[in-house]
Amino acid sequence: MEDKSSFLNSETQQAEIEHKILIAFEKIYQILRSLFWKKAKKVKLTPLQMQILIFLGNHDLKKSGVANLAKEFNLSKPTVSEAVISLTNKGLIEKVKGDSDNRRHFFKLTEDGRSIVEDDIEFFSSPLKEVIREIGKNEKRMLWQILAKMIYASNRKGLISTQRMCFNCKFYERRRGKGFCHLLNKPLNPESIRIDCPEFVES
Repeated sequence: MEDKSSFLNSETQQAEIEHKILIAFEKIYQILRSLFWKKAKKVKLTPLQMQILIFLGNHDLKKSGVANLAKEFNLSKPTVSEAVISLTNKGLIEKVKGDSDNRRHFFKLTEDGRSIVEDDIEFFSSPLKEVIREIGKNEKRMLWQILAKMIYASNRKGLISTQRMCFNCKFYERRRGKGFCHLLNKPLNPESIRIDCPEFVES
């Protein structure tokens, strides 16, 4: 039997801590959505177009095909294709052919695209980051551990696409209750756990 919606049932919201946590996440989502839309309106882009620009500015070319972008954002290929075409027409990204297969195409930022990402778009979340900075160090460490576990569990249940995080990586191992990275050949403390590692190899 499915649980009642936390967002519609005010009685349930107050009765169970799980529902209170869901409502809290919904509030954080509202904050991020608001910040995204404010910045998107300023730079005359959609939130998805902004996400694509940020992603292309921080990941290698092999991850920049339409299929991978659709998987990354849990969206359909036609939706992503439409955003990519718009960004190309705006002169913010350009198409690049694959080295080994000319039928495959990837996308990279143009100079104008990189400029708008580095000078403006990447700072959209700064107001929320300032709020996080005010949280105590130990509380932030605990919050990060909880969020990393939730993201991993959500991935395992198929709620989100594959995440390039330590828990999913073939180089990661649990040793005596602690994380260890075989690529770096060193133990990982909680703050070292990544959710978007450039050296990630799926286990």
